[in-house]
Amino acid sequence: MGVFYQLNNGCNWEDLPNDLPIYSTVYDYFRLLYLVTCIVHHALKVADFKCCIRNFETLLPILFLIL
Repeated sequence: MGVFYQLNNGCNWEDLPNDLPIYSTVYDYFRLLYLVTCIVHHALKVADFKCCIRNFETLLPILFLIL
């Protein structure tokens, strides 16, 4: 919740309201969320690349027939 508050309001980490956890905890959650997002993004990129390569390998003989 603190991460969304900071991203929505754009305040400094130290200026989070007192009803949220301390800023270092919120920042640690933000870094963890960012790391997980990067890992998922990379995995999707690799999966898409493998899919493109697989599709290209199936289309390659057809392309040679056309040429």
